[in-house]
This record gives sequence, C-alpha cells and structure tokens, in this order.
Amino acid sequence: MGTVSNTNTINAEVAKELCLEKVGEAPGGVGSGGAINGGDTFLLGDCELDIKINDAKPLDDDNTVAEDDEQFTFMKELTASALPIASPAAAGLLGLAFFYCFEGGVEFNFGLNKQQTPPSVLFYASDKHLDADELTLVPFESLPESMLPSVTLIMNGKEIPALFDTGSPITVINQAAAIEAGIETIIPSDVVNPDNKSKEGNFLSKMASNFKSANEIAKATQSGEILTIQGTDGKPTRLIKTKEQQNIHIKASSSSKKLLPSSQIFVGEIPGLSALGGIGGDAPAAILGIDILSRCDRIIFRARQNEIYL
Repeated sequence: MGTVSNTNTINAEVAKELCLEKVGEAPGGVGSGGAINGGDTFLLGDCELDIKINDAKPLDDDNTVAEDDEQFTFMKELTASALPIASPAAAGLLGLAFFYCFEGGVEFNFGLNKQQTPPSVLFYASDKHLDADELTLVPFESLPESMLPSVTLIMNGKEIPALFDTGSPITVINQAAAIEAGIETIIPSDVVNPDNKSKEGNFLSKMASNFKSANEIAKATQSGEILTIQGTDGKPTRLIKTKEQQNIHIKASSSSKKLLPSSQIFVGEIPGLSALGGIGGDAPAAILGIDILSRCDRIIFRARQNEIYL
C-alpha cells in the first residue's frame, strides 16, 4: 500500500495472465520517477482477506461477530490500472484512493512493541475503536491537483517539505535540501555525477579521474551506498547514502515536533518530485519512506481527515 499513488496499480503481465476484464482507462499522471502515460483499468472483482480468528473477527452489517470463517468479502468490485512502469517487487499497489475508503483510517503495526505481536494492518470503518492516545498527531496537507500527502521534516533546524510515502522503500532528499541542511554524502556528488561540461585538465588526467570515479561508484553500489533508479524517460538517477545517520523530526504543529528514528538516508534528484503537486525542483524537498516509518511502533493514516498518527 502506497500513500503516494493516486490509483491502484497492477503489473500488466499479471492482468494478462489473470484474463481480467478491461473496464476503462486511467489518464496519464506523475510518479516519483517522472511523467507516466495512462493505462488500461481492469476489474479485480470482490476481494477477500485471510484473518486470524483469535486476533480479529469480521463484523456483520449489524456489528455482530460473523461466523468463524477465516475468509470474508473485504471489498467489492475493486479495480486497478496497468501502468507502463510497474514495481518489480510486487504484482500491484493499493494507492491513495484505497485509503479513502476507510473513514476511521488504516493502521500499520510493525510489531516492534514489547508484546512482540506480529506485524499487521488494521482497517477502521469509523473511529469508534481507534486507539491513538499514545501517538502524536501530525496533520498533513494534500498537494494541489495530485492530492498526495505532504508533511514537513526538520533536519539540522531546516524545514523541508516531504511526501509521506508508505510505498517508498527509502527516504530521499534532493540536492537542494542536502545543501540547505548541511548534509554530506558518503561519496561527493561531483564524483558520482561529474560535470561533463568542464574542459579543464589534460586528457590523461581526465581519464585517470574517470577511472577512479568508476571504481568508487562500483564499490559503493555493491555495498548499497549508491542506488540507481530508472525514470520513466529511461534515464538512470543515482541516489547516494548520507555519510552519517540523520536526526529527523516531523513537524506536528506550529510549536511541536516528533523525533523520528535516526537513519542514513539518500540524496539525489527524483525526476518526478517537482511535478508531484509543486514541491521540489530547485527548492529543498524530500520523500519520507518506509525505511524510517517501519521503525515506528505504529502509524495510523487517516486520509479523509488529513491526519497521521505516529
């Protein structure tokens, strides 16, 4: 499930193998990798969930406990669009529209509490059973046009707008944010992305410098210090890990903030960031990903109320 996705998506090959019925077309849009062309929309049909009867029981329409059946119809007539760029890690993605279906919100429990309960996801039809007493409320803004959730991160005293993305495996800030907050990367960005316009130096020195850079990039890539992602335009973008762990706060209100688990994050230019509702470009911007969020005990995302509890 990803909060920075306007629609449910499915791998086109999976839709083909399942012989799903086409029911429409999704318009083109923007993702973190850049502009995305539209795609066919397919009917997934009625969906069921496997549950553990001892942990949770489905409710009938009259709010009584249903029969002890380990499967029940969770959602009817669910659809998903087969977009050109699909996630290699999953057959599909439940997007922001899915979160809006639950008035009470969606809770991610990462199983980090002292009771060592297994990770789980809870869906609330209302706030009747919502338990957020020990969590911090973080209001979020819905970006214009895309409606994607935006929060404010604070790094080294600098405020940086960020997309709240439960579908991103990593947290990324752009180069402008790194400069603003004084954050250094393990390998200098001019080594990873050298200035090809420079004409200074003789041919042999340039060749030696490029050879050294190539070796450094290869070693850093093997160790996970550099990641390469591909934008929808087919061009690769390199993301470089920060030299040190970063202390990151998330702004809860005008006068309060919450410290997130410290972590090394990545610095790089995400092609579609500036188009996702108007943040990024030459200005500092970030994507807050699941690498940090999953180290919180619980997160409740309430799309309708523009609220996040963590």
